[in-house]
Amino acid sequence: MIEVTEDTFQEKILNSNKTVVTLFYTTYCPFVRDFKPIFKKYSQNSDDEYALVDITDDNNPLWDKCNVAKVPTILVFKEGQEIGRRNAVPGVGLTERDMQGLLNDI
Repeated sequence: MIEVTEDTFQEKILNSNKTVVTLFYTTYCPFVRDFKPIFKKYSQNSDDEYALVDITDDNNPLWDKCNVAKVPTILVFKEGQEIGRRNAVPGVGLTERDMQGLLNDI
């Protein structure tokens, strides 16, 4: 699993020739704390690249660039194009079922 910043997003996500499953998160969100271990579990058994993107700073341009409205949000990129997305459900966040459903859809 890789950590991606605003400065490395282009290189590590958009310019990658791999499928990259990307978790956008903030450090203060309790739903992220619950979901991150699930995300990490899936990353351990996958040939795809998994990336974490900390967008705690409300001024981070990746909020708008990737159209992230809630955290946690998972975006899947293939050859720089978004091919899948799961947004947090208000009051719930994301669950293992969301993760499995997303991976089944791509």
